[in-house]
Amino acid sequence: MRVLRPFLLLLSFAGFVLVVTEARFPALDPITIHEPKPMRAVVAGLAMRELGPADNDVDRILRIDPSSAGAWERRCTAAIGPSPAASVFDCQRAYELDPSAANLRAVGSAQESAGQVCEAEATYRKSYAKPDLAMRKPLVLRDEARVALACGHAETALRSLEEAEQLDLADSTDTPRDPTQVADPSAAVRESLASDRGYMAVVYERMKQSDKAKQMCTEANPGSPNCSCELAGNALICSQTTRYFVASR
Repeated sequence: MRVLRPFLLLLSFAGFVLVVTEARFPALDPITIHEPKPMRAVVAGLAMRELGPADNDVDRILRIDPSSAGAWERRCTAAIGPSPAASVFDCQRAYELDPSAANLRAVGSAQESAGQVCEAEATYRKSYAKPDLAMRKPLVLRDEARVALACGHAETALRSLEEAEQLDLADSTDTPRDPTQVADPSAAVRESLASDRGYMAVVYERMKQSDKAKQMCTEANPGSPNCSCELAGNALICSQTTRYFVASR
């Protein structure tokens, strides 16, 4: 056994060197793709780590390991596919391999970009209900409200925004655990509340309730009694002559 131990250590080291080399040199891919699936998965994982933030060349990684959740997620979030419909497929594949709330929200975003607004409404609501939702829930509720409005469901959009507003109001009364981490712990909540109410202004305007629309826009933009809000793609724009508020989502 003592004689075998050095040999096994040497074999393990050789295996490590091999997978690192294969990950770094695409010229070895014809060899890699014929190796057992677990080894290809390791090579693909290492190759993903080699990619820089702006490097979206993931086709090679998917040739090595078609089940690489990270590669499908990169294709999804970078919208690498040739069409919006292709991006929907990429995002759905990423979610199948890694069923996280973030990946499901990305499916909804891809569906929205592809014009599948009613499908996106259901997807956003499903992502909101997932227990591992890491991002702030009001953000996803605003996503849902935006596509619900586009789908013709103004009442549903309003309910989602009212739910988002209540969550933000609850957050605004919480005492931060570590106030030293952020200069103004309530700034993000105030911005989120402004987005909730700006979206409400848009919904009320679509519902022909101009007085409520004006009220919500003013609450989103204190000191701007004559403002108006509208959606420009995914961007909420509330403006008047002298000041404006813009929220991406």
